[in-house]
Amino acid sequence: MTTMATTEAITKEIHVDATPETAFKVFTERIGEWWPLEQFSVFQGDTTVAFEGDRIVERLGDQESVWGTVLAYEVAGRVRFTWHPGRPGDDEPTEVEVTFTADGDGTLVTLVHGGWDQLSEEKRAGRVDYDNGWPLVLGRYAALAS
Repeated sequence: MTTMATTEAITKEIHVDATPETAFKVFTERIGEWWPLEQFSVFQGDTTVAFEGDRIVERLGDQESVWGTVLAYEVAGRVRFTWHPGRPGDDEPTEVEVTFTADGDGTLVTLVHGGWDQLSEEKRAGRVDYDNGWPLVLGRYAALAS
């Protein structure tokens, strides 16, 4: 009998003092304002990041790096995308899903970053960095969205 180790998805939640519509819009349309590019960026320098059609793209001058491809886009509900910043054309992306649920006067934003099991052991080791990094990223997002 063979057993396989599973690598659990990362799940992070944060409450935002905004409607689901606003929370979604800030996440998808204003990512370049809240994403900490000074810490988490493919390029060093004066970069930008944005959802562009069905892709998430970081740009520095005429250089671009595709971070992922949008798989689902439901306004005020959820956005789901592949995730492979800094690994162009990666055939082993992880997957991120962010949901926006009305919660009292605001919105519960839940981020689930999964797909770790399908990665090589080397790439799976990056899970720890994401587990530690997502709270900073979501904190900056929540500050702007609220």
